[in-house]
Formats: sequence, structure tokens, C-alpha cells
Amino acid sequence: MVSALSSFYQTIITYMGILIAVMGVLSVLTLRFFSKAAAEDMAHEAAKTAMHHYLETNKFRDEVSYAVQDIGLSGQLESVEKDLVAIKRHLKERQPSAFDNSEDEEGTIGLPPDKEAP
Repeated sequence: MVSALSSFYQTIITYMGILIAVMGVLSVLTLRFFSKAAAEDMAHEAAKTAMHHYLETNKFRDEVSYAVQDIGLSGQLESVEKDLVAIKRHLKERQPSAFDNSEDEEGTIGLPPDKEAP
């Protein structure tokens, strides 16, 4: 009888040990999943708060205003460049064929060799 009771309790202890091990593995996996999700949520909220704070600073306003000014300046430069090309084309059309139409590095148009200044 003692042998039967000992075997019975040994089986119960073995099953309980297996059950505790399975519950431990499941709890580790569950905690890992939930802690990762919670950490991602916390990081997302912290990034959102930091970005909102940065958007409210004067530094951001200054950088945006400089960027807008740069865009305006680049647009003006493009316009000036187009005007310059049109002016050069217009001058080229109005020039007599006796002139040398090649430009030097400084952008000046030279006279033919026989009509150059002394």
C-alpha cells in the first residue's frame, strides 16, 4: 500500500512539475510579447511628444523660414537665368555677322581680329 501511495504521489508531482514548466514557458512568452508591445507604444508616444515639442520651438520656425526663403531665392535665380539666356539669344540675333560670337570665360563677346581695339 505504501508503494502504491508513493507511486501515486510521484506521478502527481511529475505532472505538476511538467504543468509548472509549461506555465513558466507560456508566461515568459506572454510577458515578452506584452512588454515588447508596451515598449513600442511607449517609444511611439515619446517620439510623438518630442516631435510635437520640436515643432513648437523657435528653431523649427527659423529653419522653415530659411527653407522658404531659399526656395524663393532659387526661383528668382531660375528666373534670372532664363532672362539671361533670352537676352543672350536676342543679342546674338541682333549682332552683325562680322562679329565674333564666341564668348570668353568672363562672358564678353569679342570683336573680329581685324577690328579689335588697340
